[in-house]
Amino acid sequence: MGQGAVAVKILAMIPEAAIFPFIFTVANALISAAVSWVISRLVLRENTARELLSEALAVQALEEAWIVEGYDESDLSTKVSDNRKLEEEPRSGKFWLRRVEVRAVLDEPEWNSPSEEPYGFVGTRRAWIVRNEVRGPLRPGPTKKHYPALISSRGKEELCGWIEGVRSANTKPLFPLFKTLSDKDLDLLRPLLLQLAREDIVRILARNDGLTSESVRFLERIRQKWTERGGRL
Repeated sequence: MGQGAVAVKILAMIPEAAIFPFIFTVANALISAAVSWVISRLVLRENTARELLSEALAVQALEEAWIVEGYDESDLSTKVSDNRKLEEEPRSGKFWLRRVEVRAVLDEPEWNSPSEEPYGFVGTRRAWIVRNEVRGPLRPGPTKKHYPALISSRGKEELCGWIEGVRSANTKPLFPLFKTLSDKDLDLLRPLLLQLAREDIVRILARNDGLTSESVRFLERIRQKWTERGGRL
């Protein structure tokens, strides 16, 4: 016996006076389930945005970067690549490295590196040059003094991992409600995304299999979107 025949048989067993209340009850249950599902998706979206914002703050607070101390902005010829044995403590020589939070190297000057190879080790951490030299013109911003800078492998991986997580959550599924991070929710993440979408930063993070091609395209879209809306990149 087919399913259709079974359904007809069940309906035939229901008294005629009870058919409409039965249909109403089933429809009401379906509507309630649909509403609950939609609400759960909206709550998931909000939670995803808040979790990614919390992760963004945590990544930026990691002390996985360095600036070159002893650097004089009046001498723009100073390059990290010309000083291969810098250490974290001031010893001999003019320059030394101060460990800073990752957010400290996401300031206005351009990221530039002469090589895709790592700088070497600073203490126990492998370091990568992200700003070999300070060169202009500088983007408008609150930072008054700028430095050549490096970032550790962990710092670089954490930034790339966060970008991949945002891109994955914002990927468009078959149905819009299945997206766990809407375009509107991206505005919560704007401060860090706005920095990381810069072409110079994307170029360096994409080196050595850091960022996937999907995330590079995602950041390009973000850059175009916010530039059109008046964002500075």
